[in-house]
Amino acid sequence: MRIKTVYSCSTALIFLLAWFSADAVMAGGYNSGFKNSSYGRSWSGCYLGLQGGYGLSEISGIGSQYDGSSPGAYKLDLNGFVGGLYAGCNRQSGRTVLGLESDIEYSNADGDSVFYDPTPMAYLKTVEYDWLGSVRARAGFVASDALFYLTAGWAYSKSNHTITQPGSAFYHEYSKNRDGWTLGGGIEKFISNRFIARLEYRYSQLEGFTHLNSANNSRDAVDDTDISVVRLGIAAKF
Repeated sequence: MRIKTVYSCSTALIFLLAWFSADAVMAGGYNSGFKNSSYGRSWSGCYLGLQGGYGLSEISGIGSQYDGSSPGAYKLDLNGFVGGLYAGCNRQSGRTVLGLESDIEYSNADGDSVFYDPTPMAYLKTVEYDWLGSVRARAGFVASDALFYLTAGWAYSKSNHTITQPGSAFYHEYSKNRDGWTLGGGIEKFISNRFIARLEYRYSQLEGFTHLNSANNSRDAVDDTDISVVRLGIAAKF
């Protein structure tokens, strides 16, 4: 229930800001948020942007009783593209900027690993991320037209898990929604009165879980999962 609430709030925020941004363009309202202060352009206001980057993740766990025997450990390294939408609002006071931001991203990161249950009975575990998202607070420090910031909050994802046995007809697939936390930081810089570019790194950890499949008396116990992503982004401010 909690991850559905976070996902719904994140998606609603992005679409609300997208609608508001389009309305601001039609009304010619883009100039209202860019009056110069003693610290350069103002960071107060809302924004909507596109981001993309590269992610690394490690998933470990134990698969057990796929043939009614002892468990086997596995570890997968996943890597691939991550990209999507982000939106948020800032409030500047002097050199300090506080804000709230949400993002939702597609990912093609995947990986696989062989485990044994028991030796020499081999199974292949494959995992791929469908999407990643977050809802976060931000706090930063302004230096001329640049903003150095830290960010932290909720992280959530959907991943697909497949377990097969090479040389046999055994096949089991399931999807899992997971949530956790994320922490990172970055730098943003005005590249014009309207557009802001960013470079960001974030580390996320998703909570572990146990998946039970009564049809073939199997279980898959997945540990807490680490994700590291470096992103580039560009946003329109309004």
